[in-house]
Amino acid sequence: RIPVPPGLDGEDLKWMWVQCKIMTKPQKPTFNPDAVGWEKWRYERPKLLDLAKFYTDNYRTERLNILREYCENPSDARERYGKSEEYVEMMDMIQKIMDTPPKLSNKVKFAGFPSMLDEETVKGTFADFGTVVSLEYIPAPEDDEAVGVSGVVEFENPEIGQKAIEQWNGVDMGMGVQLTLTAIEAED
Repeated sequence: RIPVPPGLDGEDLKWMWVQCKIMTKPQKPTFNPDAVGWEKWRYERPKLLDLAKFYTDNYRTERLNILREYCENPSDARERYGKSEEYVEMMDMIQKIMDTPPKLSNKVKFAGFPSMLDEETVKGTFADFGTVVSLEYIPAPEDDEAVGVSGVVEFENPEIGQKAIEQWNGVDMGMGVQLTLTAIEAED
């Protein structure tokens, strides 16, 4: 329990609650710049992580295994799976993703803020990182407030968004809800 100083109004209590949740975030493993293979590529190319999730969600275990194996050692994977035209096409697609650096926009998707937070409070929370250009605020559904507030925040530049993601993604907001922040790739 955190003692509440006397004289705080509702808005100050909301800010205090959010700051306490963020400060008590358990440390998660950080990206190792010396990582290789799948551990390297899944951080450097979010599209590969999206592809892995797609294969997992659609029970395509063989494709998930090829994806990871290709990221570990492309030549071995091509030697092992090169006889299948379907798999060669898949490995070519993976290589194209690996060769194309992501272009991050200034926008970050977010979900999981407590439903009691209004638009100005969420915007103010993000403003701690830098200038907020715009905020698309989607309130929690009335029938399921545990889902929390979601939306898209646009920062002045992608670096501010990355800083917010690194610090807040995965924060436990209570009631089994985690704050999720995801960079949005710029459209070509």
